[in-house]
Formats: sequence, C-alpha cells, structure tokens
Amino acid sequence: MAERWQQWMPFHIDRWRGSAHVQAMRAAARSGYLYLLAEAWQTSDCTLPLDNEELQVLSGLREDEWKEFGPRILKRFIEVDGRLVNEVVKAEWAEAKRIFESRSASAKRTTASRSSSGGRTVTVQSPSRRADTITGTGTSTETKDKNSCAADAAPPVRSLAEFRAEVDRHWSEHVRPGVQAPWDRSEDKHLRELLKAMPSLTVLQFREMLDNRARSTVQHSDRPRKWLQSVSTYANGPVDQYGKPMATKARPESTVGMRLVRDGPPGEAMPEGDDPGEDARGYWQSVAERRPEEFNRAAPVWAKLAYGQVEARA
Repeated sequence: MAERWQQWMPFHIDRWRGSAHVQAMRAAARSGYLYLLAEAWQTSDCTLPLDNEELQVLSGLREDEWKEFGPRILKRFIEVDGRLVNEVVKAEWAEAKRIFESRSASAKRTTASRSSSGGRTVTVQSPSRRADTITGTGTSTETKDKNSCAADAAPPVRSLAEFRAEVDRHWSEHVRPGVQAPWDRSEDKHLRELLKAMPSLTVLQFREMLDNRARSTVQHSDRPRKWLQSVSTYANGPVDQYGKPMATKARPESTVGMRLVRDGPPGEAMPEGDDPGEDARGYWQSVAERRPEEFNRAAPVWAKLAYGQVEARA
C-alpha cells in the first residue's frame, strides 16, 4: 500500500502543457501516460514493470489504444535494473520522500524530547549569572517548543543523477526537443562544485532556477559547463542580457528571433528529427491565435520561434 506522502504528487501545469512530447500525443495517449506516472509514484522505488500487458492494464488504455500509443508513451521512460523509470518524476518522488522522512524524524525527536522532560518547563541553574541582574534569582528558564530540534535536522540527501536529470529535462524542453544535454567530465565537475558550494540546494530549487534561465535573455545553446556554477543567478527569476532581473515573466520583444533552439538564422526550419509533431505544432499555433497571454507565458521556445512572440489583445 502506498505511503501517506504518496497520496498526492506535484503536477506542473505549464510544464505539462508546454512539453512538445506531451502535446504531440493524442488525448488517449496523454491519459495513459499520466496514469503510468501516477502508478510509478505510488511504488516503493518510483518504477514500472517491463511487461507490456501489465503496462497496458496500468495505463487504463484498451488493447488497441495501447498498441497504437504505447510505443510513444514508453519513449518517456528509460530502463534501469529491469524496471522502467521516468527521470523527471523520479526526481520529484525522491524529493517528496526526503521531505516527508525528514519531517517525520524531526517530529519523533521532538516527541521523545518532550517525553523525557514530562512535557514540563525545564529550569536550569545558571551559575554564571550575576546576582545583580534583573531577577536576582540566579536561574534561567528554557521552554522546549516544536522547533527545538530544527537545527539538528539532517542535511538533504541529494543524488547527482537527479540534478543531471533536471539539466536533461531543461535541455529537452527548452533547447533541443527530445535531445539530452551534452555532458562530459567538465559538466560533471561543475555540477559537483555547485552542490558543494550550495549544500542546502534541493532538486526543486534547482529546477526553478533552470526554468527561470529558460525565460531569460541568454544564449540557451551554451553547454551546461558554461553556466552551471552561476545558475544561482536565476534563483529569483529570469534575467535580461545584462544579468538584471526582468520586469515580467514574458520574454522581452528584444529576444524575438534569437537563436535559442538551434544554430541558424531566424525562421530556418528545424533540422529533421527535431520536429515536435503535427499535433504539438497545431496546438501551439491555435494557442498563439486564440490565447496569446497563455502562449507568451507557457509556450516552449521552439513554438515562440515558429509563431513569434504574441502581444496580448486588448
């Protein structure tokens, strides 16, 4: 049975609707994909079996639907130790589990501390206190409250693989659809140095920084090693070309036509293999025409390059 913390899972609406991979799926495929993510979330290791028939049942799709949509859905998973894993959801799952276990451990320490003192106020003799102080009693009173053990909480357990998975997600969604970020020893070194310099950085905070970078006026095709150590620049939101905070979340007009997705002049077609799919193109073109505010806020970079930054209608 799923743990209490597994009864809910975060759902990033803009990220879901802005994903080229998701929008390229038919409605039934999206439903099946979401069912599989929810099923994985409630397992003990956030994984799914490899058995095709079992996956069809877990997805909630009919056999004919699974036969048609299953291969596209399964592209969003990788095989690890004989099980299927969605790296993005696994990172969310690990962070949610860490928070739950940390809070549970803190609560147990607080309960144990209160039990040992009988839940009473503790009076501690203070020999160093001068007799001519305000009370003149030579004692001090300390009350244990629910925050007494906060300083003793263990530092977050972090996996380098989880942070790298976030870089791959950022690259796939905002730079080159469906392509993992370039990675070698230099990227690995810079990521390790970042985590060493920011020991309390969580996966969710790192993801927010990457999402803010995606909305910033920067050279998005730069390799991760060029910006990993300075990624905290985006902790409070997107920045402009001068490194100053941007006034709004929308991409400024001056960035229209920049080469954010691939090298080549503005308006050049994406190289073969990077096409997000007819469904995704039609979806974002429709959003650009009918709901410009939503398009400006949530559309992926390739869609903004294809259909242009849209001004909100009065």
